[in-house]
Amino acid sequence: MLTVDGTDIQDWVAAGAFSSFGAVGLLATRTEAPSTEPAVLRASAYLSLGASAAVGVRPGERPAGRHGGAVAGLLGEALAREGMLATAIGDASGNDLADAPAGLGAMRLDGTTATGPARAADAGRAPAAVSRADANSPGGRRTDPEAVLAAVRGSLSWATLIVVDLGDAARADRAFTPDPAARGPWVGRALDEADAIARSVRAMLRPGDTLVVASLVPPLARERSGIHLGAVAFAPLSPELIRGTIRSVPISGTTRQGGVVALSDLAPTFLRDAGVEPPAEMQGRTVRFIPSGASSARTSAARLDSDLARAVRSRRPLTRIWLVASAALSVAAFLTIAAGRGAAPGRERLPRRWRDMLGVGLLAAAATPGAFLLAPAIAGASVASVGWWTLVIAAGSALVARVTLGHERGLAAIALAVAALFVGDLALGSPLAARSAIGFLVAGGGRFYGVDEGMLGVLLAAPLVAAGLLLDRIEARRRVLIASVLGLALVAFLAGAPAFGSKFGAPFTLVPAFGVFVVLAAGRRIDRVSTIGIAIATALLSATLAAADALASPEASSHIGREISGRTPAGALVVRKLTSLVKITATTVWLPVTIVIAGTAALLFLRRRDLLGRAMWGKPARRAALWASCVGAIFAMGSNDTGIITVAAAAPIVAATFYGALLTPEQGDP
Repeated sequence: MLTVDGTDIQDWVAAGAFSSFGAVGLLATRTEAPSTEPAVLRASAYLSLGASAAVGVRPGERPAGRHGGAVAGLLGEALAREGMLATAIGDASGNDLADAPAGLGAMRLDGTTATGPARAADAGRAPAAVSRADANSPGGRRTDPEAVLAAVRGSLSWATLIVVDLGDAARADRAFTPDPAARGPWVGRALDEADAIARSVRAMLRPGDTLVVASLVPPLARERSGIHLGAVAFAPLSPELIRGTIRSVPISGTTRQGGVVALSDLAPTFLRDAGVEPPAEMQGRTVRFIPSGASSARTSAARLDSDLARAVRSRRPLTRIWLVASAALSVAAFLTIAAGRGAAPGRERLPRRWRDMLGVGLLAAAATPGAFLLAPAIAGASVASVGWWTLVIAAGSALVARVTLGHERGLAAIALAVAALFVGDLALGSPLAARSAIGFLVAGGGRFYGVDEGMLGVLLAAPLVAAGLLLDRIEARRRVLIASVLGLALVAFLAGAPAFGSKFGAPFTLVPAFGVFVVLAAGRRIDRVSTIGIAIATALLSATLAAADALASPEASSHIGREISGRTPAGALVVRKLTSLVKITATTVWLPVTIVIAGTAALLFLRRRDLLGRAMWGKPARRAALWASCVGAIFAMGSNDTGIITVAAAAPIVAATFYGALLTPEQGDP
């Protein structure tokens, strides 16, 4: 494996590097690095490579041993136990000899490699000297291609795995991070030389060998902005690994995203290619390859990289604008209703009065999650473009729904459309959510597929609101109720199923909420029998999905299945989720927005029950949907490590349902 740290797929395409490789894709590189200092990032990346898990290490810290739930050195140890050796060559230290982590990827459990001990002082620097002093190069050093090739040639006679840190790209990226214009030529030069070295190394290899080029650490500017995406290329030298196709992209059970594999996936791939079974403690899955389609692998990877990076950059500003705007609309609606201000609702098709405009604004807030999914597919490369398209889609659909259907039917249509869009995308593998501001962030490295907390909030509120409003307006109530039960059951199954949503907390959030809605909408009370029935349904669905996940192959199971089957330590998982719960709940905008939206609604409920009773008269299913949403919010906080995100994402849809009945009852309805 040759490493060109400090680069991404955009750098590779710009330099024309590694175009001869049979499969090119993105490498998700997130680790547990405690800082964004280059030496710390690289040491953590190479430790993560050898552990097949996310690892973080501080300078001077002993790299061998356990790091949370990960075990450093598993890759080298697994090879050594089968009589195979791993070694490392090269560094990116410059003149200070402080950044040479390649040995950490090849070391054994005791911290040694085939070339000597991995010392904490130099982070396991390999002894082979493959660079020379060059005062005109970044860092004062430059890789010597002849020295690299000589070291590789000598190691091929006895080593099964060789990790070669070429160093030049990492030095250039580090030196010119503040100056992108100057960085480009230096990184391009480093990649040109790396491409030439890769071609020479490839000529040395024998049939059955595998050559991998990877950037284990993305450009420093990217890393500091939370985009953990490097690049990886596989040479088609192993028929068992790549079936000779030129247009291939990598995929693994970790990511389930064509064109993306995780750093933790490289170690089990190397071991299986060497005929060694990966240790059970390894958290990565073997890389597979699928056709890239009509475009070349590099073109596909570059386009995907742009989409995924844009999703990371857009999430914070767009979701916060949406949530703050929703909170502002809720406060305005609360003040308007509490003060009795605004003209009485009329029958005008175009919203002209203050209450009319507030109602349309709430409809737009409810439509925004669907707009988040659609906007990236038609927007340009910038976050601003995505933002404007999101606004156009959300506001346009709200206005059209209000003018053509009226507020009540318009809200039902929007909720139904949003629910159908999210469910359909989920069933297809979430191609829209992966590129959106509300879905999981592949480039962030926390989740690569399925349902995240924001999506879960939409899947909680939108189906409930759609079912509630339709039940109140359609005369064939029994048929609509049966259809609602089936639809809600489908949503709960897809959100929790390992093959689709893979969200272990989904049944504990959705089933109680949906169960409460069905009971209330059917005209019954929540009593002991119904409570026991809902509890049994929740337990059965969650246990069935968890068992199916645990029984799945290691390549297909999620983190929950791996924990249940004993392949992942439960303690590390619990600590990680509790830490995430406290951090996200206490430090993000999701909590104050939720308090504002829920607090104003609670004040109206407590202080103006007479007004609320009149607005909700004849709408029992709507009331059931609101109560069920509250139940789902409570269970979301208890069953998800970032449950506040679920609650906040559901709040704008619930607010439109609650305040709509008070602002514009039956307004504009035919």
